[in-house]
Amino acid sequence: MWIAGSTQSKDFPVTAGAIDTSWNGGLDAFVVKIPKEWIGFSHASFLGGKARDSAQAIAIDSTGAATVVGDTYSPDFPRSVGTFDPSWNGLSDVFVVKIPPAGNTLRYATYLGGVDVDFAFAVALTEQGDAYVAGTTRSPKFPTTPKAYTTKHSGGFNDAFVVKLRLP
Repeated sequence: MWIAGSTQSKDFPVTAGAIDTSWNGGLDAFVVKIPKEWIGFSHASFLGGKARDSAQAIAIDSTGAATVVGDTYSPDFPRSVGTFDPSWNGLSDVFVVKIPPAGNTLRYATYLGGVDVDFAFAVALTEQGDAYVAGTTRSPKFPTTPKAYTTKHSGGFNDAFVVKLRLP
């Protein structure tokens, strides 16, 4: 079983070989894998950069890999090569991270967002491993595709979004 959330604890119990073993300051996201025996953690890691990072949802695929989504104010949030968006876009971006079953690396990590505040609240996986990410955005240039339901921000406070990402 995997759990994702956020902590301000400097002494959060990370495990050896974790993706990130040190508290980065403020609010950090975390990911924990609990073994079937429910004794200890088989993996526990911080996840984030120097600013506020918050994990909001997690989904597990058929291989046991975890996909975690949330929001980050960190321009140094960890990213992987070949991602959808390797650059922080400003204020708050969504993050999408895929962690293999062993829990010691990032298989995929990307930003998603525009120049304003973007939050993810849910993730669902297809049998093919694609991720549907849902959340809200205030970004007038949130990335859209040409045949999207709407390609422009409404001008109000927050617009909802659903994005499909192909994950490795």
